[in-house]
Amino acid sequence: MKHFEEKLPENYRLVKTVDATKAPFAVVFNLLSLVMMVGAFAVLYFAFGTDVSLIKEQFLTLPDFTKILVLLLLVVGFIVYIVLHELVHGVVYKAFTKRKLTFGVTMTCAYCGVPDVFVYRTASLCALLAPFVIFSIAFIVPMFFMQNTVWFLLLAALFAMHFGGCVGDLYITVLYVFKFRDGKTLMRDTGPVQTFYLPHEKS
Repeated sequence: MKHFEEKLPENYRLVKTVDATKAPFAVVFNLLSLVMMVGAFAVLYFAFGTDVSLIKEQFLTLPDFTKILVLLLLVVGFIVYIVLHELVHGVVYKAFTKRKLTFGVTMTCAYCGVPDVFVYRTASLCALLAPFVIFSIAFIVPMFFMQNTVWFLLLAALFAMHFGGCVGDLYITVLYVFKFRDGKTLMRDTGPVQTFYLPHEKS
């Protein structure tokens, strides 16, 4: 099964561009990301029957150093997560294409791309969804063993940021599910910009 094309086939044409660095995508993505973060945190709060008063009591009884450590872990944990998220994209892209990757950060997003090839739908979906699946499991599973603790709240916050941070990946996944269902769909991913191509008769 072919996973990518070195060059765009002659019978293909551009059908959609998603540029996360420009309006309206940048504005919509960031607003939607915030909504998703709040929503994810709220769902976890109610799903696990969180007792905020108990967690607050635990936090207040912690030594000052530990309180600072918890807050630092939240900040550092999110930065490390962003790096790992993009690396997972890269590992999957590399497995399918063996081509040069590009990593970077803009004012609106961090990214990983494989700009020198055009990737087919299946390989693209795998690369898009890998971080979402892996880190959702990594954050949620430990929560079952840390209910009503400060560490549960830390993981819930990281999961919420993870969920909101996947807004671009999930948007493109929705495009694949509802608009670009054909396996012949090709995508060029430069990182912050994704362009979609279909054969003339499919577009």
